[in-house]
Amino acid sequence: PVGPTREVAGSTARGVAMSGAGGAAGGALDVLVRLEAAAARGGFEDRVALLTHLRKHRLRRPRLAARVGDALRREHARRLGDDLWIVTEQTCLAALEATDLVLAQECVRDLERKFSETSTRVRILRARLHEARNEPAEANEIYDELIEANAANSVALKRQICVHMAKSAHDKQAVTSMNKYLATFAGDGHAWAELANMHLLEGRFAEAAFCFDELVLLDPNNAVWHTRVAECLATLGGADHEKRARQHFALAVKLSKREYPRALVGLAMVTRAIADRDAREGESVTNATLMAGAAEDLSALFAKSATPELGAFAAGALGGIAP
Repeated sequence: PVGPTREVAGSTARGVAMSGAGGAAGGALDVLVRLEAAAARGGFEDRVALLTHLRKHRLRRPRLAARVGDALRREHARRLGDDLWIVTEQTCLAALEATDLVLAQECVRDLERKFSETSTRVRILRARLHEARNEPAEANEIYDELIEANAANSVALKRQICVHMAKSAHDKQAVTSMNKYLATFAGDGHAWAELANMHLLEGRFAEAAFCFDELVLLDPNNAVWHTRVAECLATLGGADHEKRARQHFALAVKLSKREYPRALVGLAMVTRAIADRDAREGESVTNATLMAGAAEDLSALFAKSATPELGAFAAGALGGIAP
């Protein structure tokens, strides 16, 4: 819910409504500066408008939100009505991020009294408080129970991944939890990218390539994902992998209008590797054309944007790649 919705008809709130029409991040930040100055005067409507703006635009100002939210809870609980609990939840999340565990504990306690300890949202807040206190076992116990009750509880699944990653980025349980999450939410590109990075940290390039392939399926016109797939395949080596890498690098170059240096370098390197591996393949028109084109495009990019010294160095390096 967006709330609070009542008693936000003051001059500042009207200004937010007018300024928020653009929806741009820069505009949202400009409005936030004005709202923060107005809220500093202690007015109820201005404080409510500030918290609403932070939620609506998903702006992360944890210390500000915690301070203003706590003031509203203490001074205007009755006036907030049912919106008190929205403010309390927002204050709790802000306090956790700001590491104000005393305030977070107060908010969790108040929410448990209101909605009971069995509420899913309140239990997640309790688990997050355990996380902040460095009590992973207690947090995991709550998440396990929530996932057992609802296997599609995305918040609990994501938080469990965070618990395991907090131990170590190399934690095997983090990979297991991420796979469990993606089995249900296969369309979450951020999760696939995170899983790919986990595999890369352990040198599992085949698994990382699979993750980047999934990202290509989700966003086939993204040059970055094609490049990342290609890099993994090229690292694995072998004729088949290198030819697939060449395809992805070439697509990335085309999609980026020949202006993505990482893809161009990859294409130049993999075509040279193919030529060195297989004389017949290296003499093919396709491989030779791609190799020469990548070298020329890189030279043009360096000539346009690099210093003369760097441009000269690049020209020498590229001379060893191009046929």
